[in-house]
Amino acid sequence: MGKDDNVSTYVKNLADMFVKKMDKKGSARVRGKPPAGQRYHMKKPAWTYLFEDKNFALNQRDNFDFQFAPGSVNYNPSFLEMYKKIVNTADQDNIFFLLVRFLENVFKQVSYNKENIVRQMAPRTNVDFICPECGLNHEVRDFIRTILLHLIDQFEMSTYFIKFLKSKDFLNDVAYGELQKIATSNDQIASWRTIKKLVTFRILSVKKGIGILFGRLLGIDKNRKIVYGIFDNSLLGIIHAGSILECYPSILDDNGGNFYIALYGNDDVRNKDNDPSFPNISQLKTYIANINKLIGTQDIFPDPRILYVIEAAMVTPLQIRERSIDGQPVHGFDTMINDGTGEIRLFGQCDDDKLCEELSDRDIIRIIGASVNPSISILEEGEWEVSNVELRISPYGSIEIVEPYITR
Repeated sequence: MGKDDNVSTYVKNLADMFVKKMDKKGSARVRGKPPAGQRYHMKKPAWTYLFEDKNFALNQRDNFDFQFAPGSVNYNPSFLEMYKKIVNTADQDNIFFLLVRFLENVFKQVSYNKENIVRQMAPRTNVDFICPECGLNHEVRDFIRTILLHLIDQFEMSTYFIKFLKSKDFLNDVAYGELQKIATSNDQIASWRTIKKLVTFRILSVKKGIGILFGRLLGIDKNRKIVYGIFDNSLLGIIHAGSILECYPSILDDNGGNFYIALYGNDDVRNKDNDPSFPNISQLKTYIANINKLIGTQDIFPDPRILYVIEAAMVTPLQIRERSIDGQPVHGFDTMINDGTGEIRLFGQCDDDKLCEELSDRDIIRIIGASVNPSISILEEGEWEVSNVELRISPYGSIEIVEPYITR
């Protein structure tokens, strides 16, 4: 081994190849009086928000089967400190929620679409491609990064973004006119923006959005199909539980027999007169005994098309705890409920701290949008048994206090 064949030297060589060095010299100021009509401005260093994409250099050098998404991002620490002070964490969580929903639909299309271009470009998702060293499927990770970065590219050429820049005087009139032409052309390509379908349903549950982004709703149509999704907070005046809504949502996805919708502020949304052909809360009510009857049958497995409405009394004090749901940590509440026909465990996310503080044992509550989740034990010879069953409240569902114990 030569004197340069060691790890530290190798890392230094990589850094020299792929990492830009920040030039910390300030802008030189021209001596003397500036020419008439001109002013000198001290320039902010161009590297204030610098991040470097090492993978780009690697891709240019070698012929990889898959394009690496950018990685090894290194931000100025001052920028990261500023970020914490100016970004609302509730808004950030709302965006994370929407991005996960977006990615779920992307991978659904990857699995369903059989076109050659999809088969060639999409990542391989089976467990054989999980890295034995770190436990991560790198193809999937890089694919997701590429999808999200392209999404940012499209966002920056959308009418939403360009109108935002103009409203803040970040564009002059000439640039605004040129960018609007491109954005309008891009909008016309997106068929979901130009072709909208009418959806009519009764709203069962409404959650106001935290911060400036979106609220969540849960409803049901005439055929008892579940309708769930998000809505712009500006629509709160006409979106309320119990009413019948008629709308042309910007996004409509028939997801596994249910409808997912996204309602934006400029969508055509209106209330309809009450129509008894749409099921109401009382018609959807289920008894715990009917759920417990499912134990030991194939029907106990969660069906995304079925969400329950239950009225019951809390029989144990509410416990706030961290749990792992589908591999993700969830901050939620845990209690037992009894409706006189049976008893069952209830778990839900703590997305309403005020409600969690108000709930107490022996309150009578109404749960809107609960799903059945069994714990399955695998026995010998491929047999199984249900060891435990609980109800989980959908992120779009809600809890209402029907009668506080203190008033009874």
